[in-house]
Amino acid sequence: MGARVFRLLPWILLQPYAVVAQPSVAKFKELLSAPSAIEQISAERRYSASSKPTDYYFGRWQSNGFVLSVSTNAQNVDRGGPVGSLTQAFGRYDDLLWQVYGANRPLKIGTVRSLGSKSELPVSSYWASVDLGRLLNFGIDHLRPGEVNWIGNTYLNTNHSHNVVVSGEVGTNVSGQVTHATMNISILSESPFSPGEVVRRHRWELEYQYNRSISDTYPAVIKRYVLRQQDRFLRDEIHIHSLKLATGVMQPALFAYDPYVLPDSWILRGTNNTFYYTAADGTARPVPTASSP
Repeated sequence: MGARVFRLLPWILLQPYAVVAQPSVAKFKELLSAPSAIEQISAERRYSASSKPTDYYFGRWQSNGFVLSVSTNAQNVDRGGPVGSLTQAFGRYDDLLWQVYGANRPLKIGTVRSLGSKSELPVSSYWASVDLGRLLNFGIDHLRPGEVNWIGNTYLNTNHSHNVVVSGEVGTNVSGQVTHATMNISILSESPFSPGEVVRRHRWELEYQYNRSISDTYPAVIKRYVLRQQDRFLRDEIHIHSLKLATGVMQPALFAYDPYVLPDSWILRGTNNTFYYTAADGTARPVPTASSP
């Protein structure tokens, strides 16, 4: 069965932010389908009714590269931090991938061509770009920046490799400016006997609040509600603290691990064959392997 578009009728939502920076529908669609390069974005994701700590983000993006650092400590998110912190960072520029993640904080480097599609580095880089997409795609899940396709005012994307269909529709205020959107996530069957069959479906509402001091077009706050029958529950809130558009094509050095090389950082050096992490005494030590003595 082919993918279906699940549509909800748009509704009118008035907010106290109506006179500030909401984009028009045309601009909203452009931002999701053909976004401008982002020199840097700083944001946080607060989880409702959960003991999960707030995630802090620092990222940048252009069509051939991205960097994303995620931490539960706001002070470490853009510079690394000691080995004991929970910071993780990912980067890509053209074919080159790198990541710093795990208990020992190894720096892992590789190329797309030299690694299988199921290898750790390509897989983790993909999901990191999806996390960055949640920030730049106005809270829409499962899509990387620039991956949103449109049919009128309805977006529809099928991620065949992960058996997910994401769809939804834009909502506006009386002035035709985007204040909210719907999001429908359909999980498709992986069984060869029922390919494409929807086995699970989640419905969301995304509400946007704007502040021109943050951005003329991107929201300052994204509230994401899960819909269940007649009720809705606030799942999380994304707060964007700063967003700076790039003035031109960003150079490879801005997507490398070099910007994170600071005295108390976990990234020191690495090659395709040897990865290093920062020990408690501050020295660089190679990551143990199965063949290590």
